[in-house]
Amino acid sequence: MNRKRLFLEAPIGDYLPDEFKQRAKDSSSRLYNDPQNPAPSSNEVASIMMTLPGMEGSKRNQLKDLAIKYFYQLRPWVKTLVDEGRIELKVNLGGMSGGRHKSQIVSPSKITKAKEQDPNFDEKVKKRNFTNARVQGKAWLDGFGAIKKMESDIKSIDSNLYNQYMKFVNGASRFYWENSDMLERMASTGAGRVAYCDVYPSNENPGTWVIEAGAPHLPLLMHELIKGAEYYESLFSLPSNKEIGDTIIDVADTHKHEIQNMNYGRFLISKIRYFLEEMVDGYEPSMESDIFMMIESLPETEYNKFMDGIVKDDNKIIGQFIKFCEDAVNELK
Repeated sequence: MNRKRLFLEAPIGDYLPDEFKQRAKDSSSRLYNDPQNPAPSSNEVASIMMTLPGMEGSKRNQLKDLAIKYFYQLRPWVKTLVDEGRIELKVNLGGMSGGRHKSQIVSPSKITKAKEQDPNFDEKVKKRNFTNARVQGKAWLDGFGAIKKMESDIKSIDSNLYNQYMKFVNGASRFYWENSDMLERMASTGAGRVAYCDVYPSNENPGTWVIEAGAPHLPLLMHELIKGAEYYESLFSLPSNKEIGDTIIDVADTHKHEIQNMNYGRFLISKIRYFLEEMVDGYEPSMESDIFMMIESLPETEYNKFMDGIVKDDNKIIGQFIKFCEDAVNELK
């Protein structure tokens, strides 16, 4: 870990071995450097980002409704909770930025107090960083991946939009890898966000949680919606002590960390999905959400042991992780 960082502001990359980070980058590079289907350059992706809101124009409401429809298909449990009044969904397509709900600076005295209260505070922060990488990784794969599933519906609205969406999706990985430093600086210093999702308790309806997502165009909106669902689930793995939990969020859930969470998180989630799909008897994709909830309900030391084993390719620990998942599958049947 980079010991020069103040307190515990380390992003997920500081918990990962160099080999894992290089493999994550190489995996993305092979996709966007495919000679048969080369991805757009970073400049082209930036240009697409700028032109898509204008192309969506008068079709924005149709596209927003389409996003919500597919979001509910991808995360049906969200629709159930919306119908029950336990979640409120706020969606904005076409807005160019969103304000920030929380400060990006954490008080050193708050961290000191939390560490005095909880001797495992550092381990809990590490767990939260891995959990946030899971959130962003699934949001990337499932959110951007949804665009292909939406092809016929999008083309019925505007076939030109679908073509541009796919160019953005195919080039997004290159853009985020090639501009990571710049994007982290922007996230650290900027007052607003181009695309955003916030999950927070409703002031008007006690007991209801709000998932508020906004983005300048449809692919980013799908990413933010999935991120909102995954983030909501991640809140249940925080400590029951609200003061400790809030401090962990202050430390780990910063916007500058989201860049690394996206870059490394999708490689991490791809590895875990491979283990689930290929090595866990009886596993079905419909179980994924429940299994991740069970994994993240583990004590931080055990959870971190599994994640460290996965990123370090420790076959002994991976075997224990697979056994845990097999037990979880049997419990869910």
